[in-house]
Amino acid sequence: MSRMLTARVVSKAMLVMAFTVAVAACGGDGTSNSSTPFASSTPSASSTPAASSKPAATSAPTSEPAVTTAVADALTLSAANYSVVQNAGSVTVTVTRSGDASAAATIDYATADGTALAGSDYTAVTGTLQWAVNESSIKTVAIPISNAAPFFGNKSFSITLSNPTSTAELASPDVATVTISGDATTAGESLQFTSASYPVAQTAANLSVNVSRAGGSAGAITVAYATSNGTAIAGSDFTATSGTLVWADGDAAPKTFSIPISDAAPFSGTKSFAIALSKPGNGVALGTPNSAGVVIAGAAAPTTTSIKSPVYLNGKFYWAGDWNTIAFNYAQSGAGVDGAGPVIGMPGDQEWEYWLPYPPNNPAGPASNGVNFDLSGLTYFTVAIKPSRAGALAQMQFFRADGGTDDIPYGTALIISQAKYGPATMIAGQWNVYTIPLADFGVSGWIYKFILQQQGVSPQSWEIDQVGFE
Repeated sequence: MSRMLTARVVSKAMLVMAFTVAVAACGGDGTSNSSTPFASSTPSASSTPAASSKPAATSAPTSEPAVTTAVADALTLSAANYSVVQNAGSVTVTVTRSGDASAAATIDYATADGTALAGSDYTAVTGTLQWAVNESSIKTVAIPISNAAPFFGNKSFSITLSNPTSTAELASPDVATVTISGDATTAGESLQFTSASYPVAQTAANLSVNVSRAGGSAGAITVAYATSNGTAIAGSDFTATSGTLVWADGDAAPKTFSIPISDAAPFSGTKSFAIALSKPGNGVALGTPNSAGVVIAGAAAPTTTSIKSPVYLNGKFYWAGDWNTIAFNYAQSGAGVDGAGPVIGMPGDQEWEYWLPYPPNNPAGPASNGVNFDLSGLTYFTVAIKPSRAGALAQMQFFRADGGTDDIPYGTALIISQAKYGPATMIAGQWNVYTIPLADFGVSGWIYKFILQQQGVSPQSWEIDQVGFE
């Protein structure tokens, strides 16, 4: 009996020990404070050992090594803008790969219309570019360009990258604009100055120059212009001027630009500079003239002190009139080159002609027919002309007397209103001084008389002063 009781006690003790170990393993202390032992031994969420004993992310030991992120596999267009001429045939767009190339990669591409339209200006393209593992080579996309319908100006379309593989990413730029320069031509059209020479007074302040469009008006066109120095110098005689003239499609009106002229330092005689057209745009040609001369008539009075043998000087005739008469048949009025008068008046499209010399520098009386004038020691002929209208031409011809014949043309009939002798175009209302080598006339030795003729513009009247030989 006692042996059975002992066994029960031992069994009960072992059961209590087992229960105590189990409770301790669950976080208790083996002592119950409730009539429901198992309910009280169930831990709450806040007292869960796993949760409370797990370290926070920020409490990781600082001695752990940092994580290294691989460089991204980046796919991108090599430029955001491409340009191509319409007759080039195609344009090539390039795509680059950079960064981590350890995996294979692909990307899609496609064009989209802008002002340039697929099917007429270019051929639409779509597709996929592929890179193998560890491949970083540049890939290209060729886009056909059409000039079946030439156009003026520029048109554009775009190409876009999309859908990179999961291991790759798009980088900027992933969209590019392609600009096509049209190759339409303005066949038969030309741009040119309206004159080959532009006379201007030094006191005029500005010179307006016109450029005309000839042969049509199809398409927008442009042309550049610029001045260049001659005997007139930019900064002192005029202001250097350059720029671009623009015509819109359908515009055929002349365009004008202005060149400032300076009289800050008045000069006598004339000075000149040049203007030129260049860089015609959109297929238009340069016409004639595409360069021109500008002649500035100085504001200071011309000097005539170099005349050695005068014909008419300072209001006085040194040569007699036609037909052995000293009763000159040309009106004299107005102020001359030096402000004094009178001057010779040539009315209404007449010519100053048939003047006979006195015996050299001797105004004592008229010469008789057949008496020639000796040019020995003289080199130039000079004359000052004030026309009533611009654009007139002055022509001279010398004559000789031979026996009873007194009207034999001698030398060459010469237009003296040229840039190499004075103003290229005579300026209306101003004195235009011309000095011409006698050698250019082809004369030497003896002469009998000369004719000075008005040409080119009608009606026209002149005043003439300071005539003689140097």
